[in-house]
Amino acid sequence: MTIPWPENTFMSKLGLAEATALFSTGTDQEFSGSSELSVQGEPASSVLVLVEGHVKSVREARTGSSSAVIGISGPGDLLGVESAFLHGTWNASHIALRTVRVRAVRASRLLALAEQDPRISTVVNWALATQLRLRDAALAYSTHGVPVRLVALLKKLDERYGVPSEDGRELDIGLTHGDLAAAIGASTPAVSTCLRDLAERHVVRTSHRKITFLRPLQLAA
Repeated sequence: MTIPWPENTFMSKLGLAEATALFSTGTDQEFSGSSELSVQGEPASSVLVLVEGHVKSVREARTGSSSAVIGISGPGDLLGVESAFLHGTWNASHIALRTVRVRAVRASRLLALAEQDPRISTVVNWALATQLRLRDAALAYSTHGVPVRLVALLKKLDERYGVPSEDGRELDIGLTHGDLAAAIGASTPAVSTCLRDLAERHVVRTSHRKITFLRPLQLAA
């Protein structure tokens, strides 16, 4: 495996030998935008390494309830590791934001490699700890109003997936206003209002599933 994985992702933490061992028995799969890579509650027999594109992880508290976006993943991230180690079902549904390519690896293969190779085991633990840390950080904003929760989320997404552009920085991974709302526990109209306010103050510019940050976001916004 010689793909230059983004920093601070599961695959970037593995050495060449470990990455090759993980990929050696996997199969490549491609999903179009809005397709489900996995479905919450169904048996999880594989883990998915994201190779290209971005995915939102959504979870229902109970059948038929509104879904919450509990995570956004990109190239180099590993989906389903918690389900693999619990020998259970998918903890969440994973949905492609745009076209996505993944390498599907049998969960049993990951577990065997983790037992055999201390480095893989360490990276799996790192990935799980990182997930917990990110979710704890998001929960810390739950008592704040929608504007603060939204800015905190946008700052995190910009740090992880934003890229430099002529006008500042650009977040172009396929998120809708509804996705942002589901990630912070707000209504879509409330998020749209906040984004419109930021645009009027020339902090951001929005277009179809894309946000351009014209100047740094401030949590006081």
